[in-house]
Amino acid sequence: MTHAVVRPGNLRRVIGLACYPVKRPKIFLSCACDNSRMRYLHLSASAPLPEIDALRPFKAVLILEQPLEEARREAICDWLVAAGCLYLMAWGVDCERWDAVIQKASRTPFAPREIPDEYVLISTTHAGENLTDALWFARHTAMHPCSELDQLLLLHIADRAREGELTEAYERA
Repeated sequence: MTHAVVRPGNLRRVIGLACYPVKRPKIFLSCACDNSRMRYLHLSASAPLPEIDALRPFKAVLILEQPLEEARREAICDWLVAAGCLYLMAWGVDCERWDAVIQKASRTPFAPREIPDEYVLISTTHAGENLTDALWFARHTAMHPCSELDQLLLLHIADRAREGELTEAYERA
């Protein structure tokens, strides 16, 4: 993944968005996320998708420990977008396969119109990075140019849950 230095003068160029009405962008040196604003959710490959609308708007870190079929990826992406996910960071098994799927899901509710800036979904994949680096990015760098994302979802797709280990890793990031 390529990282860019985002300064107020180059925010539009780096992200390609303009927020209207034009506001001075907020540049966060660290995230105000704490345990009360972070949620862990474990899903097995076929588990039903629970209600998460209370997180709206939010960013999510997708921690993938098992591959999923295309239809399941689409269902999860549609569910995340419908619940208000505006920033998705994917890490793990086949994480690069999620980018196009989440972007398609985010465009669908607005098609054929252009997506309003405050609803543009930003996605990153973290293939080749260790989990610690992906979690650091989520905690300290991932921001939306037009919406404040105070809630974070650690979405763990695996055979077994590792809530304590993963939430601790996020807190240390």
